[in-house]
Amino acid sequence: MYEKILGSCLGAAVGDSMGAATEVRSLDQIKEYFGGFVRELISPPRGTFGYGNEPGQITDDFGQAYFLAQAIIDNNGVVDEATAKKSLITWADTGDYLARFAGPTTREAIMRMKGELDDAEDDIEQLNPGKKATNGCAMKIFPVGLITPGDLDRTIENAATVAMVSHNNNLSISGAC
Repeated sequence: MYEKILGSCLGAAVGDSMGAATEVRSLDQIKEYFGGFVRELISPPRGTFGYGNEPGQITDDFGQAYFLAQAIIDNNGVVDEATAKKSLITWADTGDYLARFAGPTTREAIMRMKGELDDAEDDIEQLNPGKKATNGCAMKIFPVGLITPGDLDRTIENAATVAMVSHNNNLSISGAC
């Protein structure tokens, strides 16, 4: 089990760092820009979220998954709201992840958790409840599946618990599950 989890984490980290170069491009755009498929670690070019990263450097995708996995380990395998919040705050307080990579929904959730934003400032959410329907959970959620192999119901429950901390809407929760 340890080797499977380690391999999954390594694959996700490498996939994240390789994908940073091609993110936001269609398959045809990738082939045109890079002259074919990207088969090695390269620096993400201008126009990508990872622009400025070194070859092999992860983005928020694996960074958030890593800190989620660590928080789950620290909580003896229990996935709850406090664990999900801890992982996000730790991620936000590490290096320049928050400044460089946090999307608007994740950034707002972290600000709320830290007491930097109160509920009175949430008027736009009342007018546009779909504004938080982003993919900020699907990209970081794989650790919850690794700790509950074969238990689909528990995996879905854990994924929803993690998603609701920052992306509490049906689209984002469904994407994470």
